[in-house]
Amino acid sequence: MPDLYLNRQPVGEIAWMRVASSGEPERFRACMARTLTALDQGEDIATAAWTAADPVRLAAEIEAMAGLRRLSIFQKDEK
Repeated sequence: MPDLYLNRQPVGEIAWMRVASSGEPERFRACMARTLTALDQGEDIATAAWTAADPVRLAAEIEAMAGLRRLSIFQKDEK
């Protein structure tokens, strides 16, 4: 099994199993895409209101942030 922490594939490709296991895969993908776009535009979603009332959205946001964190391993430190 490949080490996901060393994988440079896009977030959506790595998250395919999580998306497929969701009860609402299309909505999961859409929520994840919105989160990735928001983060790319500099929004701080960590300060946004999180709620357990929407588990699909919450899981998609967590998956998006985890994927970006994994990809950030490959960015050089600008110090």
